[in-house]
Amino acid sequence: MANFPRFTRGNIGNLQWFHMNGLFDAIERGGVPMSRYTEPRASEFVYAFITGTQLVTTGQTSQRRYAWKEIRLLSDGTAELNPSDTVRTSGPQTDPFSVPAIAIGPADYQVGAQVLLRLEAFKDIGRCALIISNVGAKTGMFRITGNQPLVGGRWKYTGIPMGVELDSWVQRDTEPYTLYNGCENPTDAGNVIGVGTVKPNNATAVRQPIRNETIVHATYVDFAWTFSVPNGYSFACA
Repeated sequence: MANFPRFTRGNIGNLQWFHMNGLFDAIERGGVPMSRYTEPRASEFVYAFITGTQLVTTGQTSQRRYAWKEIRLLSDGTAELNPSDTVRTSGPQTDPFSVPAIAIGPADYQVGAQVLLRLEAFKDIGRCALIISNVGAKTGMFRITGNQPLVGGRWKYTGIPMGVELDSWVQRDTEPYTLYNGCENPTDAGNVIGVGTVKPNNATAVRQPIRNETIVHATYVDFAWTFSVPNGYSFACA
């Protein structure tokens, strides 16, 4: 088998360059012995998240199987579930483990984990999906470029991906991303505002959005980019 190329940078959504390198390593090593395959069908790779787990015990051997649902990667680097008419899953609600995902080697994946799957067919368990890699959370740096007010002293932000070269911030992309600030989750109550600031009794405090041009570190999980930066406030004294 010819060697696959290896990458040192780049991504498609949550699928990073090092995930592809690991996939190519597994394929070149043979992954699962080919003698266990049924009549070959074209292998398919699916980006999915785990929706359930099941421990199957046969004699003295136990195997963890996983229910899964496909995720579609979008051109802006985010992801969403496929429309219901085209979604690929491990099975219907009445039998969610009919095409289970299994891990190569010891692993324990939690519900909600994002994984890269390879669909195959085996003599002993039939059609299944091999978990090639746990994609996990993706992180990045963003420059805040705008905001849209939401209810409850919260905002939906836009930001441009940024990086650092020669001690300076450089723009990595031209398309804005949508971000949310986790520090805006608590509502102001009484004299306690923001993430725990206590204001004077005779003062009125109004929460302000994160200032444009601020660089924030965000994590992509559960289909949303989220950062945590305490908000500033404007004060007026009675």
